[in-house]
Amino acid sequence: MLLDRFIKISTTECKLDVRFPVVAGVSGGIDSLVMLDLLVRSGFLVTVAHFDHQLRPNSAQDADYTGKVAQRYGCPFVRGARDVRAISEQARISIEHAARNARYSFLFELAGQIGAQGVLTGHTADDQVETVLMHLLRGSGLNGMQGMVYRRYLNDYCNSIPIVRPILKFWRKEIVEYCQLRGLKPVEDETNRELNYLRNRIRHALVPDLEQYNPRIKDRIWSMAAVITTSINVLDDAVSQAYRQAVIDEYTHFLVFNKAVFSTFVTGMTELVLRHGLRKIAPQTEDVGWENLLFGAAELRSERCAGEVDLADSIYLLFTQDRVYLALRGARLVERTWPAIKPDQIYTLPVPGILKIENDLALVAEIVNAPEGDFPHWVKDGDQKQAWFDADLLKFPLKVRTWRAGDRFQPFGREGQTVKLGDFLARSRLPRPARSVWGLVFSADELIWVPLVRPAHFCRITKASKNLLHLKITTFEQPTGGASY
Repeated sequence: MLLDRFIKISTTECKLDVRFPVVAGVSGGIDSLVMLDLLVRSGFLVTVAHFDHQLRPNSAQDADYTGKVAQRYGCPFVRGARDVRAISEQARISIEHAARNARYSFLFELAGQIGAQGVLTGHTADDQVETVLMHLLRGSGLNGMQGMVYRRYLNDYCNSIPIVRPILKFWRKEIVEYCQLRGLKPVEDETNRELNYLRNRIRHALVPDLEQYNPRIKDRIWSMAAVITTSINVLDDAVSQAYRQAVIDEYTHFLVFNKAVFSTFVTGMTELVLRHGLRKIAPQTEDVGWENLLFGAAELRSERCAGEVDLADSIYLLFTQDRVYLALRGARLVERTWPAIKPDQIYTLPVPGILKIENDLALVAEIVNAPEGDFPHWVKDGDQKQAWFDADLLKFPLKVRTWRAGDRFQPFGREGQTVKLGDFLARSRLPRPARSVWGLVFSADELIWVPLVRPAHFCRITKASKNLLHLKITTFEQPTGGASY
């Protein structure tokens, strides 16, 4: 019996608990209506959610109908609406993509508000087959060929509430029979038959053609997806371990990798690690197929140490010495350990005082008397977060800005010799993105410190120094005085 199977799947595969609320996305169509009926009969605490994409003149009527259905079941009802066509045109994305984003944003926001254990959708076994074929046509690796799973976190929308598909193993034929048996009256979305949508062409044209070759092709594809899901679960641990070996740091819109690690991986692992990283920064992207991953992995294993490689319109790899950035186009690449400031700005570092910079860091300055005997040295204890200077050789106030073309620098240890600052930063192995945001400390027009790298030579302390300037980078704490930006 369908109800018994539903109860078993919802508790085992979907890991749902009838004691806690769920949000059910209900369009009023046959699949979601049957899911709602099964949920209520199973004893779940259901909030019915309907999203109007405003793509059809009568779409508001479907929302009204779904609200009446929810009322008959005694379920709370919440409706949302957006002009999806306008969103699609403004964002220059497909209507299907815009509809998905708007709908899921609404569903997960509602789920968070009511403390739901999951957002439930009425995807069926037929939908699974269509999804796998869509991914196959676009070019996909194993993750795409597994199609949908019963339960998954969509980090683009929410990382604490999963999307759950409790009727993923039910065929549309079973759904229709159940609907007739229960006397349910779903609405029909006429756009489901419009062949300008890829999924509809697969449903109404490609699948029937494939059934001419194998009448059980849908069963075969569904089973293949299930086998691939099992294989992926086995692989996931190995891929996660390899990813942890390669990744240096993670950010919302970019990742930093140690390029040398990729050469140690077995064949095929680089592609999987790259895909794993993509799922972190762009989990919903459909632009990167398996061919893109093969190309990107080949570059990661190559001798390349500079330049960019496009994986898709919005995603690229940036190579800089021993590091590689996997990033969304437009993301500002600033690592959390960098003493970063806004480019093209000049800030004053009061002495004594403090200047707050990015990443919750601060530059701190103080004047101290030179001690008798031994004196601090810029490499004292190997701590490059601080530096010491002869204050009597400097001009105040100190200024902090980023590198400019034409800047020169006399690094510590280079008596009477200056170098191009751009060349020095490159030789110091600062990643290319760092060079444009790295905060540099100047006395008048003379660079006295490249934080975390090296101080200048001309203002070094000697045994004759009497007043010392001490600069350091530290975690920012709200000062009682000083300046910040």
